[in-house]
Amino acid sequence: MAFLNQFSFVLLGAGTLLVLVFFLRRRGPAEGSLMAVVALVIGLAFAFVFFRPSVNDAITDETIEATIGTGKPVLIEFQSPYCVACMAAEPIVKQIEFDYSDDLTVIRVNVLDESFAPLLKSFQFQYTPTFILLDAQGDEIWRTVGVLDPERVGASLEALP
Repeated sequence: MAFLNQFSFVLLGAGTLLVLVFFLRRRGPAEGSLMAVVALVIGLAFAFVFFRPSVNDAITDETIEATIGTGKPVLIEFQSPYCVACMAAEPIVKQIEFDYSDDLTVIRVNVLDESFAPLLKSFQFQYTPTFILLDAQGDEIWRTVGVLDPERVGASLEALP
């Protein structure tokens, strides 16, 4: 299940192409069939390159541990660059990061990076995207899987002492 979740974009794109090719082969070659397949491949490649979440490669397990509990709340996003839901959440996370830049540290963790395995285990990670809000002392306030509500983040930050 984790494989399907983390590689949903790639699997969805490949499945769409296979279904399209299957139906095109059954009907016989048509004039615009090849162009439709090429356009779909280009569209999927464009979406993959431009809409997947950005990952800060400079972040390490040690820097994350050093950031947690240092007096500033932390929002951790466990994501995969091949996850459709992660791609959809990226603009929301960027807006939260911009709106609360003085009050909140946002950390994106690529779950496919093997170096984060101990961190994934310590936070009992299961599905992408998972968002965990930690208070200034590093204690978990809440977590959510899938959809991130910016208003909930704001209300949680306002409720903190």
